[in-house]
Amino acid sequence: MLIREFTDDEWPAVWSFMHKIVAAGETFPYELEMTEPEARAMWLVRSPGRTVVAVNDAGALIGTANM
Repeated sequence: MLIREFTDDEWPAVWSFMHKIVAAGETFPYELEMTEPEARAMWLVRSPGRTVVAVNDAGALIGTANM
């Protein structure tokens, strides 16, 4: 597994699993009906913050974090 900086073209992959996690309402205290633009604006933090992704050995995106 590799953890590296997020790139803009990875947003569709992040959103593909993030919206399911948010809608389930079991992990994060976000609005359950959060829209994609709202999620993107909230998740992709600006410097000095960072948004990263985790990719497996095949290069598939398997996670994300922001700090």
